[in-house]
Amino acid sequence: MKKPLKVAIYGGRAQEKCCKHGKDVENWALNGIFKDWVTRWDRVFNIHTIKVLREQAEWRLYDDILWALKNPRIPLYTADAWKNIKAGDTVVKSLPNQKIFPLKELKKMPRGDYHCGSFDWLVAYAIHLGAKEIYLYGVILRAGEPISSLACLEYWCGYATGLGIKIICGSDCDLFYYYHWVRSRRLYGYDKCELIEDDKRKLKYGSKGVPK
Repeated sequence: MKKPLKVAIYGGRAQEKCCKHGKDVENWALNGIFKDWVTRWDRVFNIHTIKVLREQAEWRLYDDILWALKNPRIPLYTADAWKNIKAGDTVVKSLPNQKIFPLKELKKMPRGDYHCGSFDWLVAYAIHLGAKEIYLYGVILRAGEPISSLACLEYWCGYATGLGIKIICGSDCDLFYYYHWVRSRRLYGYDKCELIEDDKRKLKYGSKGVPK
């Protein structure tokens, strides 16, 4: 009998102490981010066309290419075919285990054309594969990300939950919190100025629902 698929998706802020799951979970990396303490990667993703990478974020390209050449058995999913690409001083004609991300299939899903970042694409793909559990680690969608990226990811997590898929977020994630603006007269460099006010007081209403 085939075991149910379980997936762990790692962001750049993932911390080893926050990652809690069994060995029966697939580990997915994205955008050239490979945590040294993860002992096994099962799938690697860079969901950008080669044109976009070269024009906007070419730095993401090289780590994936070099890793793919060193790990030819692990599939690397890309938005289109990467051919005749440079990795340092070497020109790589093609990658050994490159797979094209199934855009057309995923666009058939409800709101399938609503994607604002790599994480929501991967959650949608895990749903497409029939995953029963999805773990998210180190997802901090703030500075440097599209404004809609957090809402989009939470939409796809909600869609997964509605299908009975369990979504587990590590404590190093910024999902499912109540965020609001704070105005003050603090002086940068002289006062303590956190980027996030971490307020976890026990509230009179809804205290049981405050994320831990």
